[in-house]
Amino acid sequence: MMAMHLDELLEQVARHFKVDAQALTLTLLAKKFRHDHV
Repeated sequence: MMAMHLDELLEQVARHFKVDAQALTLTLLAKKFRHDHV
Protein backbone atom coordinates (compact mmCIF):
# COMPACT_ATOMS: atom_id res chain seq x y z
CA MET A 1 0.00 0.00 0.00
CA MET A 2 1.57 3.25 -1.15
CA ALA A 3 0.58 6.08 1.17
CA MET A 4 2.34 8.62 -1.02
CA HIS A 5 2.38 9.17 -4.76
CA LEU A 6 5.65 8.15 -6.39
CA ASP A 7 6.19 11.69 -7.68
CA GLU A 8 5.99 13.09 -4.15
CA LEU A 9 8.41 10.48 -2.89
CA LEU A 10 10.89 11.22 -5.67
CA GLU A 11 10.59 14.93 -5.02
CA GLN A 12 11.36 14.44 -1.33
CA VAL A 13 14.36 12.26 -2.16
CA ALA A 14 15.64 14.77 -4.70
CA ARG A 15 15.24 17.62 -2.22
CA HIS A 16 17.05 15.60 0.46
CA PHE A 17 20.01 14.87 -1.82
CA LYS A 18 20.15 18.48 -3.01
CA VAL A 19 20.35 19.71 0.59
CA ASP A 20 23.04 17.11 1.36
CA ALA A 21 25.01 18.20 -1.69
CA GLN A 22 24.84 21.86 -0.65
CA ALA A 23 25.93 21.03 2.90
CA LEU A 24 28.81 18.92 1.60
CA THR A 25 29.92 21.67 -0.77
CA LEU A 26 29.79 24.28 1.98
CA THR A 27 31.77 22.00 4.28
CA LEU A 28 34.46 21.43 1.66
CA LEU A 29 34.64 25.13 0.86
CA ALA A 30 34.94 25.97 4.54
CA LYS A 31 37.77 23.46 4.97
CA LYS A 32 39.57 24.80 1.91
CA PHE A 33 39.14 28.40 3.08
CA ARG A 34 40.41 27.59 6.56
CA HIS A 35 43.35 25.65 5.12
CA ASP A 36 44.29 28.48 2.76
CA HIS A 37 44.14 31.13 5.47
CA VAL A 38 45.97 29.45 8.34
